[in-house]
Amino acid sequence: MDSKELAEWAETRLKSKVMYSLIHGVLTWGLPAGIVTFLFKEPIGENFDIEMLIVYLSFWSFGGFFYGLISWFSNHRKYKKQLQISNDES
Repeated sequence: MDSKELAEWAETRLKSKVMYSLIHGVLTWGLPAGIVTFLFKEPIGENFDIEMLIVYLSFWSFGGFFYGLISWFSNHRKYKKQLQISNDES
């Protein structure tokens, strides 16, 4: 992590893990993945199945939430490691 990334993560980590997971996991990964999967798997036309769309969006949103949590912990670990390296150099 460079100094800009450190500063950005210092701000981001003050927000809750849940909010980070909702934004970076569900909104930017889960919902788009659910929509794309639905579009490739289900034919669109007269037989549009809203129930299957809800199933896909629910499944991918759930996965996206955990993706966001994993991402949060990974970034936090990198941040702490970089801070330790910076403190050792001082």
